[in-house]
Amino acid sequence: MERLKVKKVSLLAGATMLLTGLLLVGCSGGQPMVYQDQNEIPEGPGLFTGESGEVSFALGGSTEEPKPAN
Repeated sequence: MERLKVKKVSLLAGATMLLTGLLLVGCSGGQPMVYQDQNEIPEGPGLFTGESGEVSFALGGSTEEPKPAN
């Protein structure tokens, strides 16, 4: 009976070490992240700005650019 207990403990220890090793290997493929300060505006298009980088609203379905005032 004592031998069976030792065998179970040994099996549990081996399984734990195997799982720990697999977890470490699985986490080793990380890529470095570029830090972006939360107070700075990130590069590229935004949610409302699109590709142009400007917010523009058109009323009445007109997509023409407004003429400058004289």
